[in-house]
Amino acid sequence: MASADPTREAAGLAAALLAPLLAALGFVLWDRYWAGSAFALNLYKCSAASVLFAMTVGLDGRSALPESARAIPLLCVSSLLGIIVGDLAWLSSMGLLGAHRVILVDSLKPCVYISRNTAVP
Repeated sequence: MASADPTREAAGLAAALLAPLLAALGFVLWDRYWAGSAFALNLYKCSAASVLFAMTVGLDGRSALPESARAIPLLCVSSLLGIIVGDLAWLSSMGLLGAHRVILVDSLKPCVYISRNTAVP
């Protein structure tokens, strides 16, 4: 499937390449300067993301809700487990292990995935 707009494709590629770099920078800054708990950071992060999401939906003009009413409870459970519980555990691990070790483990995830999902003849 060819992209209709090369500018949008380039912007998406730049965002995909820049996101891990900015995340690693944020982890190092968090490790150095954040004095609060992982819970407080997660609460701040989720609140800021919710406000930005609402602003984006408001500017876009389209509904962000799925058309299927059955999907809404599944999205709520997914966000509870993935964003709240998962991020809280992940941020707690940064507090226990340090940002550099967590970044190292995160950088190994694609290699582990590929090694486990590659067919061996």
